[in-house]
Amino acid sequence: MQKKIILILLLVFSCTRLPSSNGDNNEIIIFCSDEDKNLVKFKIDDTFSNYINTPIEENVYDLSWINPIDFKKYKFHKNILIISLIQPEDSTIDLLYKKFTKQYENNSLFSLYNLFSKNQVIIPIGSHNSITFLDFFETNQNWIVDEFNNNIDLNFKNSLLEKAKNDSIISILNNKFYLDAHIDIDYQVLDNKDNFFRIGRGTPYRWLLFSKIDKTYRNNIWTKFEEIINENIEGLDISNYYKSNDGEFFRGLYEHHESETGGPLFIYLFDNNNNNEVILISGFVNNPGKKKYKILKELETITKNIKEIKNEI
Repeated sequence: MQKKIILILLLVFSCTRLPSSNGDNNEIIIFCSDEDKNLVKFKIDDTFSNYINTPIEENVYDLSWINPIDFKKYKFHKNILIISLIQPEDSTIDLLYKKFTKQYENNSLFSLYNLFSKNQVIIPIGSHNSITFLDFFETNQNWIVDEFNNNIDLNFKNSLLEKAKNDSIISILNNKFYLDAHIDIDYQVLDNKDNFFRIGRGTPYRWLLFSKIDKTYRNNIWTKFEEIINENIEGLDISNYYKSNDGEFFRGLYEHHESETGGPLFIYLFDNNNNNEVILISGFVNNPGKKKYKILKELETITKNIKEIKNEI
């Protein structure tokens, strides 16, 4: 199956003239008829099911199923999936699908970028019936998920870069850890010790902390992390439940005794040029009774876009 990424280049209107895309960064709009939805929804839901504990389970994707007659209302959203089955017949979704595919090869899989708005991806998928669709989607689901993940990450990054910087905090990170980061103006310094630096903002509340650790702790990171927390933050316990490692972030939960609240946390190990140490970066979210994933993702975006600066000493 041929996969294409088609960048829409407008000759009259440049990309900068496109409107900003709508919707949450992790929302995927799915245009599908009710008839087709009944046959494919279980597969789409299963593919885009990636839950983290915050401590309640939250899906990293927000799926919105939209009737194709409302296409004009939602066509400026960031992430769009169009699904059309020839059988059963339904003229609305079939016509919409053909508008996107008539100039491309039949049975090809492609994505359209920046068609109606900035930082937008649209993936149209058509098939004869539910059986052929499920086979097609199973074969190509990794590519489809990657396309949406890349655009979701891009939009979280762009949201971060649009915010004004906190130069004083960035200066501390430069001097103390030789790190450069985009920390927005709303953050404040909470702790600034010899080997422990913590910043935070509200509301909802979230924190980032930084500490240098010996590389030998890589295989026993939770023990070292809890040691750092116990030495520097009073009344905060790391839960023994839902500890995990997704290959990029260590994930877990914390409890704050004074407020009787808690939430999700992550640990990220930043490799610098020092052969003996890494920089431990950890993010915490506190938003009792409400969803926390998008705030956690914002902290992860800050962390993943941190860069090392040269130590001139």
